[in-house]
Amino acid sequence: MRTQNASEAQGLHFIIAHHSHHSLMSEEAHKHSELTGQIIGAAMEVHNVLGNGYPEIVYQRALSIELELRGMRTPVRIGNGA
Repeated sequence: MRTQNASEAQGLHFIIAHHSHHSLMSEEAHKHSELTGQIIGAAMEVHNVLGNGYPEIVYQRALSIELELRGMRTPVRIGNGA
């Protein structure tokens, strides 16, 4: 049976640590991609309903309302004097 030398063991620890970190990053990325998809869906709904031609503030307010209707809290309600 062959024994590992110090550099092989160190390399193995690096691979294990990297894999663990990558798995956590993948879980985090998945969580964020799901949220991103929900936000994009809300933005597309606003655009489909309103169409083109309104000032940007109208879309911002509508998106804020649409996100709240979908159960997502927004940090600032646009257009309420905040």
